[in-house]
Amino acid sequence: MNALSVIKCVCGLAIVIFLVTNALHMSVYAKPAVSVSPSCGPKSGVNVSIKANGFAADEIASWELKDSDGKTRLNGYFHTDSDGNVNDQTAIEDVEKGHYQIYFGYDTNYDGRLDSEIDHSEITIPCQNK
Repeated sequence: MNALSVIKCVCGLAIVIFLVTNALHMSVYAKPAVSVSPSCGPKSGVNVSIKANGFAADEIASWELKDSDGKTRLNGYFHTDSDGNVNDQTAIEDVEKGHYQIYFGYDTNYDGRLDSEIDHSEITIPCQNK
């Protein structure tokens, strides 16, 4: 092999290593995604479906429903499966009409407050006619 072939081989190998490392890095730090449906409910309450992926596997994650003033009105926990996914339901009841944010994250000390926020969705009670 001449010097030019060695340089091409080393550069090609370096590019492959860079691309593989970058792909692994991005998958490790991918932000969990959460969806809540429906995004609104009747005045008396609503069952919402929580679908999430990208959480830690076999862990307990948390949610908080906050009103427009940032006050927590409801909270709860859900279990992630062995892949870090969630497919669960919870009831949103006994809240006044208004716009709410439902936040998702971890409550590692189980004090009813999120230690870290990962994602959030909006919920309106009652549904607005369009």
